[in-house]
Amino acid sequence: MFDEQVVSEICNHAWHLDDRGQKDASATFFELARSIRQKAVEKLDRLSLFVLERTDEFANAKNELQIQFLGQNFKVGLWVNLAKNLRCPPSYRNDHDPPPE
Repeated sequence: MFDEQVVSEICNHAWHLDDRGQKDASATFFELARSIRQKAVEKLDRLSLFVLERTDEFANAKNELQIQFLGQNFKVGLWVNLAKNLRCPPSYRNDHDPPPE
């Protein structure tokens, strides 16, 4: 899904290009790094929404939702106290992509 080391190497390459005066190429690589990070955040948002829309499948007896996602290069945990006033932003309620695979 997302490897910060790869993004770091892209940024290092961009800085190297910038130092050599290749501003356009440098900007392209910085934009690539930003885009990769943004896509990772979007995927995590969609996955979180997928889980939150199915709280009845994931909640425990204390009305808490605790789940973790493990990947080759990442680990993400989600904890939600469903007994509190849980709200989703309106923009996520009806207009969202299917969850990432």
